[in-house]
Order: sequence, then C-alpha cells, then structure tokens
Amino acid sequence: MDNWHVTSRLSLQIGLRYDALPHAWERQNYLANFVPASYVSSQVPIWNADGSISPNSTNLYTFNGIPSYINGMGLAGINHFPRGMVTNDYETLQPRVGFL
Repeated sequence: MDNWHVTSRLSLQIGLRYDALPHAWERQNYLANFVPASYVSSQVPIWNADGSISPNSTNLYTFNGIPSYINGMGLAGINHFPRGMVTNDYETLQPRVGFL
C-alpha cells in the first residue's frame, strides 16, 4: 500500500488487496446441489403406497442402506463436482484505492 500526499489535506492510498478465503467443505463429502439442467423430467420416481420410493425407480442412490432419488442432483466429489460443491478461486488480486 502506497500513501501519496497530494496536498496537506488530501492523501491517496493506492495498492493491491489479495483475498483468498477458501470455501468450507464437509469432510465426508456428504453434500449435494440440485442442478436444474441435469434434471430429466421423464425419469420421475415410482412411489409405493406407504410413501417410500420403489426400488424399480430410476436414478436411485443408496446411502447407508437408504435409497435416495438423485435425478438432477450433483454429488460432491463425484462426476466432476468439486469437493464442497464450490471451486476455490485463488486468483483474487483486487485494486485498492482510498483517499482522505
């Protein structure tokens, strides 16, 4: 950061700021996001009379023995989705200008 005194009553501060705060992530990658472009409307789940999802449904993902419907879901760390569902950007140099 450079300070330049233009007059006795005006000074400029000019410099660069680096802001590289990485995003939080879940240790086991137990995260998912809905991606509307990935949703296939012809692959809706088949529901049983008791409200559970039929094992004959397409797009089922079993987690800890529980079937889950994942049509349109992006799972963290799978199929090019990054860990934590966010790609960190470390190229964050930003100009900083101030005056007093």
